[in-house]
Amino acid sequence: MLLSRCNLMPHGMLPLFIFEPRYRELLQHVLQMDRMFCVGFLAGEEESDEGIDSFSTAGLVRACVGHEDGTAHLVLQGVKRVRLKSWTQREPFRLAEVVPLQTSVKDDAEVVELSALLMERAAEVLRRGGAAEMAERVGSIEDPEVLADFVAANFLGDASLRQPLLGMSVLDERLRYLLEVFQGEV
Repeated sequence: MLLSRCNLMPHGMLPLFIFEPRYRELLQHVLQMDRMFCVGFLAGEEESDEGIDSFSTAGLVRACVGHEDGTAHLVLQGVKRVRLKSWTQREPFRLAEVVPLQTSVKDDAEVVELSALLMERAAEVLRRGGAAEMAERVGSIEDPEVLADFVAANFLGDASLRQPLLGMSVLDERLRYLLEVFQGEV
Protein backbone atom coordinates (compact mmCIF):
# COMPACT_ATOMS: atom_id res chain seq x y z
CA MET A 1 0.00 0.00 0.00
CA LEU A 2 1.40 3.38 -0.97
CA LEU A 3 0.79 6.24 1.43
CA SER A 4 2.11 9.76 1.28
CA ARG A 5 4.39 10.57 4.23
CA CYS A 6 3.32 7.57 6.26
CA ASN A 7 5.25 4.57 7.52
CA LEU A 8 5.05 1.69 9.94
CA MET A 9 7.84 0.86 12.37
CA PRO A 10 8.67 -2.69 13.50
CA HIS A 11 6.82 -3.48 16.75
CA GLY A 12 4.48 -0.54 16.05
CA MET A 13 0.79 -0.41 15.19
CA LEU A 14 -0.85 1.51 12.37
CA PRO A 15 -4.63 1.90 12.17
CA LEU A 16 -5.86 2.15 8.58
CA PHE A 17 -9.18 2.86 6.90
CA ILE A 18 -9.39 1.02 3.58
CA PHE A 19 -11.70 2.71 1.09
CA GLU A 20 -9.94 2.93 -2.30
CA PRO A 21 -11.02 0.13 -4.68
CA ARG A 22 -7.43 -0.99 -5.34
CA TYR A 23 -6.72 -1.26 -1.62
CA ARG A 24 -9.97 -3.13 -1.05
CA GLU A 25 -8.64 -5.66 -3.57
CA LEU A 26 -5.26 -5.63 -1.84
CA LEU A 27 -6.91 -6.33 1.50
CA GLN A 28 -8.88 -9.26 0.09
CA HIS A 29 -5.67 -10.67 -1.39
CA VAL A 30 -3.78 -10.22 1.88
CA LEU A 31 -6.51 -11.80 3.99
CA GLN A 32 -6.60 -14.85 1.69
CA MET A 33 -2.82 -15.21 1.86
CA ASP A 34 -0.57 -14.56 4.86
CA ARG A 35 -2.23 -11.41 6.26
CA MET A 36 0.92 -9.38 5.59
CA PHE A 37 1.68 -6.28 3.53
CA CYS A 38 3.96 -3.24 3.55
CA VAL A 39 3.23 0.45 3.57
CA GLY A 40 5.30 2.10 0.85
CA PHE A 41 6.52 5.57 1.84
CA LEU A 42 5.82 8.23 -0.77
CA ALA A 43 7.87 11.39 -0.28
CA GLY A 44 5.21 13.33 -2.21
CA GLU A 45 2.02 12.54 -4.07
CA GLU A 46 3.74 10.93 -7.08
CA GLU A 47 3.30 7.15 -7.32
CA SER A 48 6.17 6.56 -9.74
CA ASP A 49 8.72 3.86 -8.94
CA GLU A 50 11.26 6.60 -8.16
CA GLY A 51 8.90 8.28 -5.68
CA ILE A 52 8.61 5.17 -3.47
CA ASP A 53 11.27 4.63 -0.82
CA SER A 54 12.83 1.17 -1.10
CA PHE A 55 12.71 0.50 2.67
CA SER A 56 9.58 -0.46 4.55
CA THR A 57 8.25 -2.73 7.28
CA ALA A 58 6.35 -5.94 6.67
CA GLY A 59 3.15 -5.63 8.67
CA LEU A 60 0.67 -8.22 9.91
CA VAL A 61 -3.06 -7.49 9.84
CA ARG A 62 -3.87 -7.97 13.54
CA ALA A 63 -7.52 -6.97 13.35
CA CYS A 64 -9.86 -6.14 10.49
CA VAL A 65 -13.49 -5.06 10.48
CA GLY A 66 -15.23 -5.02 7.13
CA HIS A 67 -18.22 -2.77 6.48
CA GLU A 68 -21.29 -3.30 4.27
CA ASP A 69 -20.07 -0.66 1.80
CA GLY A 70 -16.85 -2.62 1.16
CA THR A 71 -14.62 -0.38 3.26
CA ALA A 72 -12.70 -1.73 6.24
CA HIS A 73 -10.89 -0.62 9.37
CA LEU A 74 -7.77 -2.54 10.26
CA VAL A 75 -4.74 -2.48 12.52
CA LEU A 76 -1.39 -3.33 10.96
CA GLN A 77 1.39 -4.47 13.30
CA GLY A 78 4.99 -3.93 12.20
CA VAL A 79 6.94 -7.19 12.08
CA LYS A 80 10.24 -6.82 10.17
CA ARG A 81 12.27 -4.24 8.27
CA VAL A 82 12.40 -5.04 4.56
CA ARG A 83 13.83 -3.68 1.34
CA LEU A 84 11.52 -3.57 -1.66
CA LYS A 85 13.72 -5.29 -4.23
CA SER A 86 11.57 -5.21 -7.36
CA TRP A 87 7.97 -4.76 -8.41
CA THR A 88 6.27 -7.96 -9.55
CA GLN A 89 2.87 -6.27 -10.11
CA ARG A 90 1.70 -2.67 -10.43
CA GLU A 91 -2.05 -3.01 -11.13
CA PRO A 92 -4.60 -3.11 -9.60
CA PHE A 93 -2.29 -2.83 -6.57
CA ARG A 94 1.45 -3.16 -6.24
CA LEU A 95 3.23 -6.35 -5.26
CA ALA A 96 6.96 -6.41 -4.59
CA GLU A 97 9.68 -8.93 -4.03
CA VAL A 98 10.99 -8.09 -0.57
CA VAL A 99 14.26 -8.85 1.19
CA PRO A 100 14.20 -8.99 5.00
CA LEU A 101 16.83 -6.77 6.62
CA GLN A 102 18.97 -8.12 9.42
CA THR A 103 20.13 -5.83 12.21
CA SER A 104 23.81 -5.78 13.06
CA VAL A 105 25.81 -4.16 15.85
CA LYS A 106 29.26 -2.64 15.42
CA ASP A 107 29.99 -1.87 19.08
CA ASP A 108 28.04 -3.67 21.82
CA ALA A 109 29.22 -1.27 24.54
CA GLU A 110 28.12 1.74 22.51
CA VAL A 111 24.70 0.19 21.92
CA VAL A 112 24.26 -0.31 25.67
CA GLU A 113 25.30 3.29 26.35
CA LEU A 114 23.17 4.81 23.59
CA SER A 115 20.07 2.79 24.45
CA ALA A 116 20.40 3.82 28.13
CA LEU A 117 20.54 7.49 27.06
CA LEU A 118 17.54 7.04 24.76
CA MET A 119 15.55 5.25 27.45
CA GLU A 120 16.38 7.95 29.98
CA ARG A 121 15.32 10.71 27.58
CA ALA A 122 12.04 9.00 26.63
CA ALA A 123 11.17 8.27 30.28
CA GLU A 124 11.94 11.90 31.20
CA VAL A 125 9.59 13.22 28.52
CA LEU A 126 6.85 10.84 29.68
CA ARG A 127 7.26 11.77 33.35
CA ARG A 128 7.14 15.48 32.46
CA GLY A 129 3.91 14.78 30.59
CA GLY A 130 2.35 13.07 33.61
CA ALA A 131 2.72 9.53 32.27
CA ALA A 132 4.84 8.02 35.05
CA GLU A 133 3.41 4.53 34.52
CA MET A 134 4.28 4.63 30.83
CA ALA A 135 7.77 5.93 31.73
CA GLU A 136 8.20 2.86 33.93
CA ARG A 137 7.15 0.58 31.06
CA VAL A 138 9.63 2.24 28.71
CA GLY A 139 12.29 1.69 31.38
CA SER A 140 11.56 -2.03 31.29
CA ILE A 141 12.32 -2.47 27.56
CA GLU A 142 15.43 -4.66 27.54
CA ASP A 143 16.05 -5.04 23.80
CA PRO A 144 17.79 -1.93 22.35
CA GLU A 145 16.27 -2.59 18.91
CA VAL A 146 12.73 -2.72 20.31
CA LEU A 147 13.44 0.44 22.33
CA ALA A 148 14.64 2.28 19.22
CA ASP A 149 11.56 1.25 17.24
CA PHE A 150 9.25 2.17 20.13
CA VAL A 151 10.77 5.64 20.50
CA ALA A 152 10.68 6.23 16.74
CA ALA A 153 7.04 5.17 16.46
CA ASN A 154 5.81 7.05 19.54
CA PHE A 155 7.98 10.14 19.85
CA LEU A 156 8.80 11.16 16.27
CA GLY A 157 5.64 12.65 14.85
CA ASP A 158 7.08 13.31 11.39
CA ALA A 159 7.18 10.18 9.22
CA SER A 160 10.00 11.68 7.14
CA LEU A 161 12.17 11.62 10.29
CA ARG A 162 11.28 7.96 10.93
CA GLN A 163 11.77 6.77 7.35
CA PRO A 164 15.62 6.80 7.34
CA LEU A 165 15.56 4.42 10.32
CA LEU A 166 13.97 1.70 8.19
CA GLY A 167 17.04 1.56 5.98
CA MET A 168 19.57 1.56 8.83
CA SER A 169 20.66 -2.01 9.43
CA VAL A 170 23.35 -1.06 11.99
CA LEU A 171 21.74 -0.57 15.41
CA ASP A 172 24.50 1.75 16.66
CA GLU A 173 23.77 4.11 13.75
CA ARG A 174 20.02 3.90 14.35
CA LEU A 175 20.41 4.81 18.04
CA ARG A 176 22.74 7.75 17.32
CA TYR A 177 20.31 9.08 14.71
CA LEU A 178 17.37 8.72 17.10
CA LEU A 179 19.13 10.53 19.94
CA GLU A 180 19.99 13.40 17.62
CA VAL A 181 16.52 13.69 16.09
CA PHE A 182 14.65 12.99 19.34
CA GLN A 183 16.51 15.86 21.04
CA GLY A 184 15.19 18.27 18.42
CA GLU A 185 11.62 16.92 18.48
CA VAL A 186 10.88 17.45 22.19
